Amino acid sequence: MILELPIPPSVNHCWRFTSRGVFKKPEYIRWLKDAEIAAATQKVQRVPGPVAISIVIHPGDGWNIRRDPDNVLKCCLDFLQSAGGCGFIDGDDCRTMQRLFLAVGPVRKSACITVRIKEIKTPVIILTKAEAKQAARASVPRAKKAQKPKVEAGANITVEDEPRDSFFYSLEELRAIAREAKSRGKAMATQISAQCDACR
Repeated sequence: MILELPIPPSVNHCWRFTSRGVFKKPEYIRWLKDAEIAAATQKVQRVPGPVAISIVIHPGDGWNIRRDPDNVLKCCLDFLQSAGGCGFIDGDDCRTMQRLFLAVGPVRKSACITVRIKEIKTPVIILTKAEAKQAARASVPRAKKAQKPKVEAGANITVEDEPRDSFFYSLEELRAIAREAKSRGKAMATQISAQCDACR
């Protein structure tokens, strides 16, 4: 996409900072209207995704020879993002504008800038912290839960007797030991009764 725009004002002449907020200066408002009219007559299309932007300054009438060339970038890039309410590019951050070139071209009768926007096929992937965490979770395979075997109704189920640990006692056996221990001593009976209650 190629777009020709009038020379934007200096950044120092774009904004007015007051106690009530930040406002656009009349010079900047006039340039925005002129830029929208110029873009509408050229019938350019929007370029989605990460882009490479090339801006060529053509000096001429209306260009101060002592002006810094990089002073035109801010206004121009803001316009490309928000032109006509939809913009020609997705944004003006590093995810969208990944290549930016500035040059001074041949002199013309009236000063202007030529903007070339080209889509980048192999962009640099930049993630936020939240997106990086989500991508990390997605890349780690989750352990599958062991599924319990399904038992059909009416199936014959047999349970084999397993050897019992010598230190494991059933509730009835503990009660029998407690009754036997009562005759030997109250202290031992109390201790075993507490163990019997814990097994319930």
